[in-house]
Amino acid sequence: MGEKASLKLRIAVKLDELSSFFTNASIVLLLVFIMSALFDTLSVMARGMGTVEFTDFDALMRVNPDTAGWLRIDGTHINHPIVQGKDDFEYLDLDFYRKYYAGGTLFLAAACRKDFSSEWNIVHGHHMAGGAMFGDLPKFLDKSFFDAQTGGVLLTPGKNYRLHLISAGTADAYEEGIYDPEAETQAHERALRKASYLWKEKGDTGSRILVLSTCTGDLNDRRTVVFFRMEHDPLLGHYEEGCKNA
Repeated sequence: MGEKASLKLRIAVKLDELSSFFTNASIVLLLVFIMSALFDTLSVMARGMGTVEFTDFDALMRVNPDTAGWLRIDGTHINHPIVQGKDDFEYLDLDFYRKYYAGGTLFLAAACRKDFSSEWNIVHGHHMAGGAMFGDLPKFLDKSFFDAQTGGVLLTPGKNYRLHLISAGTADAYEEGIYDPEAETQAHERALRKASYLWKEKGDTGSRILVLSTCTGDLNDRRTVVFFRMEHDPLLGHYEEGCKNA
């Protein structure tokens, strides 16, 4: 083999080795990126599945004075504190400890009374993967899941409420009858009926209503909404123990 041919062969071997190196390096970097993204996703899910434990409201208020209540919905991962910020943007990307977290915190609409004494109470939460935060709310749009559910509990520093599932559906994010707690009762009633397509019981808007709202998961202005009737129950102390142990 001539000297030129030998040189060409050595160059070809080196180029092949370089190509293999960059290919392997790209694969390793891709795997690192995938594992990092997976770790971040699992971390977000874990933080949204219950990093705050219910002890009592005095303890929660010491951590975050914005605490308004504690929500637990049967058949879901929803077992979280509720806060109320100065507006409806403050807790979109803050956790209960007021640290940055993409999943935010469940929050009561700023226009509602913090003690849940409004006739129409709206709680917002992000639609997170794996059922974190309000990620399980869209399950209520499935009839078989909806039919199997009954409600949950809402604990507050002043009163405890048993929640009775009324209906579920979707609504526009700018529907005043749903997202304006100060709208007239008739507007609330019309909006509830318009949004709902699955019913457990007909909504009596003479009762105090709790609305849970989250995005549908699509990049649009539609929201998943689930409606509950609030029944004050002074005998719900054992549910507080359930929230502690869940």
